[in-house]
Amino acid sequence: LALNPFAGFNASMSSDDFNDLVKCAKELLIIMCGVDSDRGAAELEKAIKDSVQKANYKLDINGFASALEQSKSQLLQGYAATLYSYTKEGIYGKYFSGVKSASFKEQITIFEFEEIKKDKKLLAIILQILLMEITNQFFTGDRSQRFMIIVDEAWMLLDYAAGFFAEFARTVRKYGGSLVTCVQNFNDLQKTDQHRAILENSTWTVMLKQDEKG
Repeated sequence: LALNPFAGFNASMSSDDFNDLVKCAKELLIIMCGVDSDRGAAELEKAIKDSVQKANYKLDINGFASALEQSKSQLLQGYAATLYSYTKEGIYGKYFSGVKSASFKEQITIFEFEEIKKDKKLLAIILQILLMEITNQFFTGDRSQRFMIIVDEAWMLLDYAAGFFAEFARTVRKYGGSLVTCVQNFNDLQKTDQHRAILENSTWTVMLKQDEKG
């Protein structure tokens, strides 16, 4: 399967849908590219928009890395080098360079990540792309169909994916979806502003019985 963070972009989408998808793609690529500054995030956002449109909405990781490499910005050129591991020549290329797009037609789909659970960063990246592709399928199709995404053991991923989950939690309800984030401890959602935003954008909070230490 091709795990492509740009798969949901299409020429017929509204500007609001386009920008919502850019926000999620940016949070994902911030992790993949190792972005650590506001300027870097802004340059990356512009690069995503420009690259998607120049590729006629048929962009993938390989094409995006090539676009960054050809940029006049040294910052973006550096991000291209960081993306190498996810291109078809890199060690993770097999996850991102397939030709068959993922499809979610069943009533229930369960993803098991046993083989990669020790690589928390890769696990977080793959899960985020899957969430984007699931959501894309619903908001480019019949929006009357409701859907729920449940992320168990989410505490394992939040150090790499808090920004994405926070943005995702803000937008998923617009498309008839809900996000259920399961953590071990209430403090798992208190580390940063992004962690807290996940909790603050949750309509319901369910706390199971705590042990005596809690």
